[in-house]
Amino acid sequence: MTFLISPVLSTQVHGARAALAAANLPVGSFSSLDETFRRAALPWTFPLASSTSSVTRAMVTDARAQGWQQLAIVAVDDPVGREGASSLAAAAQRSGLRVAGTAVTTARDAASALARLHTMQPSGLAVVGDTLDVGAVLAARRTLGWQVPVVASPIAVDPSVLRAIGRDALSGVRVVVPQAIVPQPGISDADVRHFRDALRAQLHGSTIDGSIVPYAQGYDAVAMLASAAEGSHSLAASNLRTFLESAGYQGLLASYQYTTASHTGIPADQQVVAPASTLNDGLFDPASP
Repeated sequence: MTFLISPVLSTQVHGARAALAAANLPVGSFSSLDETFRRAALPWTFPLASSTSSVTRAMVTDARAQGWQQLAIVAVDDPVGREGASSLAAAAQRSGLRVAGTAVTTARDAASALARLHTMQPSGLAVVGDTLDVGAVLAARRTLGWQVPVVASPIAVDPSVLRAIGRDALSGVRVVVPQAIVPQPGISDADVRHFRDALRAQLHGSTIDGSIVPYAQGYDAVAMLASAAEGSHSLAASNLRTFLESAGYQGLLASYQYTTASHTGIPADQQVVAPASTLNDGLFDPASP
């Protein structure tokens, strides 16, 4: 085996840390757990996602830009959720934004957790985690009729989440996503749109539910590791790692950055916070109402 694209879930990564550290072959990872990005801890892991700490910093920056005075934090009871709750609180404190309250919850208890936070009357709500339970939190907010604005982790617009909760649950929600899926004036997004159109054809659908991110991550992982094998003219694991740490990789979602000091994945400057209401056929369209 030349490389591995697995495990997918952060719960799996968290449980397989020792095995991943000693893997002796490059591993394409979709987890946002911070340790996944620490080369010293997981030297064979190459993330194709954004770290939890960079996502939570983006959330706090957006909260400040939206004029929030205080926020409440809802963390899904998974490794990224628990890590994100701590990271959000620290980032908020550094920025001078007050944390009104924090809840770590499962899908089953999401409604009661939100009801408690509702009484604290925060300016906004940050929802963090990387399992489908993030969708349950957003659905519970809709059921409660709570119109508080939300900034959420990228999985909030995962196709599986949207199919489960519907678009109505994303009203008033902003999401941290790769810049590449949000069109910018003067910057070509032809490759991303071509991928979206090809994906839609493969799925035999007229439109794509949710963002294209999970599909594009898989595509980038395979293409990146294959490119490393071609570029290094080798299938040896050490040569593939050396190549990626010197050259990085330009993928669909980002210019992934890997060095001998850090495996950054999607850098903070290649993330944006976009209104979920502008999600249209897999991409975010700022002109869409």
